[in-house]
Amino acid sequence: MPSKILLGVQHSSEPGEFQSVATRIDNYFHANRLQSLLPWAPKRQLGLELPKDYLEKEKFRIVTHFFGPLAQYFRSKKIDIVPLEENDAWKYSQAIEFAKNVQNGIISKNKVQNELRRVQTILASADAMYWPLEKIFPLHYQAEQYKTALDILEGWGTEAKIAQVDKDSASAREKHVLDEIVRQRPAMVVIGDGHARVLQEKLQAYGYRYEKMAKNS
Repeated sequence: MPSKILLGVQHSSEPGEFQSVATRIDNYFHANRLQSLLPWAPKRQLGLELPKDYLEKEKFRIVTHFFGPLAQYFRSKKIDIVPLEENDAWKYSQAIEFAKNVQNGIISKNKVQNELRRVQTILASADAMYWPLEKIFPLHYQAEQYKTALDILEGWGTEAKIAQVDKDSASAREKHVLDEIVRQRPAMVVIGDGHARVLQEKLQAYGYRYEKMAKNS
């Protein structure tokens, strides 16, 4: 049985899932702590569904949902984090999710347009020229996400077309994630379960597992 693990997760907002996943990862590295001292053993590396520039984003208080806090937690335990996502592809996927939220009525298109105008007005103000990068960067990032989401809605308006854009984006991301896993060979990989199921047959050195979400009691 492969000693390396490919763990599929829901990466939901439920605190119970985060705790279950963190415990699963903790247990894996604890069980393999002696083996990791051998010269041929896998490095104590954890591959996560994070863009390469996630640490830069963290500096500007842009934290990636679920996987960002996981990375912070395991860095504190001296586990090397391997971000598996290409920056632009990951960022585009976030804009697609935003566009889908508009299409599904979670947020109105009018509100997104108003927010984009508000942020652009702030950035165009004279005061903004003197603001530190820590204040400017998140606003630029926010404006770019709003604009890309609106462009997706304008260019691919129908639900079917946006679903296809989403599928194509996922395929491109999965290819990059696969390439990074093969190149970096982390001891454990934790990614969304949809991606994990697609990639498991191509990662024979990894044993696929699925972490069921633990509900809060």
